[in-house]
Amino acid sequence: MAEELTRADIVEIMRGERFVMMTSVAAYGTLQSYPMTPQEVTEEAVVRFFIGLQGDQAENLRKNGQVNLAFAEAGSWLSVSGTVEFEEDRTTIDRLWNDAAGAWFGGIAALGLAVLLAITDGHSPVAL
Repeated sequence: MAEELTRADIVEIMRGERFVMMTSVAAYGTLQSYPMTPQEVTEEAVVRFFIGLQGDQAENLRKNGQVNLAFAEAGSWLSVSGTVEFEEDRTTIDRLWNDAAGAWFGGIAALGLAVLLAITDGHSPVAL
């Protein structure tokens, strides 16, 4: 059963998850989902992720910035829609950097590394 959630509820759920599936529009209008690791969730329900700028995912997101973030844990799920923006500010990358990101991207000095902001609409159903 779906229930109405407040923005604070949504932020709490998003902050409690280690992984999220991000679905976006790929070439030819098909949908593609990628596992992503949230690096930060703000009080406004903006989620920051690291993303490599060389690749189909970044290219597709530049062409169509509509996304859906799906968070799931045993017995519950959250689906939030939004749009994305790219942030290539080195200060933000340095602030969010951690060992897990280093293992995936090969180091903070990796070329073409950016932060992807998913700006959610704050409205979603959740099944409990």
